[in-house]
Amino acid sequence: MSDVCEALSRRDAPALERAAHTLKGSVATFAAKAAQAAALRLEEIGRSGDLAAADAACKSLEAAIDDLTRALRAAAALPEEGRGQP
Repeated sequence: MSDVCEALSRRDAPALERAAHTLKGSVATFAAKAAQAAALRLEEIGRSGDLAAADAACKSLEAAIDDLTRALRAAAALPEEGRGQP
């Protein structure tokens, strides 16, 4: 996410495209559809070079990443069935 924010702050469309593409692949590992869609939107914005909608798209991506983070933390806190059992 930091690479996306950095590219956006520099208004660097090619860097935004690359960073969003990389992040899209990372969140796909967790089947995080909302985060994937938000990252794809930023990737497309970067590819187009028109960054007018990038700030709003970045806020959507940040919200989706926050949701994913909360879900992963909640899943990590659950006891694993059978842990320590033969």
